[in-house]
Amino acid sequence: MSEKVCLHQNINPKEHLSSTNKFYSTKIGWADIDDALIDSSISSALESLQKIQHIRERNGSSYKWDIYYVMQDNLDHLGYLSYLRIDAKNISLGYLYVLTGEIKPLRIKALMIKDRRQILKNAVTCAKLRVDKDHNVGVFYNKH
Repeated sequence: MSEKVCLHQNINPKEHLSSTNKFYSTKIGWADIDDALIDSSISSALESLQKIQHIRERNGSSYKWDIYYVMQDNLDHLGYLSYLRIDAKNISLGYLYVLTGEIKPLRIKALMIKDRRQILKNAVTCAKLRVDKDHNVGVFYNKH
């Protein structure tokens, strides 16, 4: 996507707070899948979601997808999905939620935060499940 630089320029790191989350899943069999296949499945899953756009970056065995929610003509940066091959037997999959300081009224802000987190969580869950389905691996479950 050629707009990568423009999209990143709209994000001021000083206005963000973050929280990191990991999947509560087994990822059984993921280490045996080629990185290109995992990359393809994750990107395909994100492309299939309405109102979601993403930008993928790769640095060696590390992949990162910036995930945006499309609101009318604006893109709202929700956070990141990351995948890293640590070694032949270990991989890491997780996501980082980005909270902007744009919304002022506290009550509206709390609702928006909850909605934005859920949208990001749904997108990354969809991506994880697509890899599981495409390659007949992994198990996903919610842990409260």
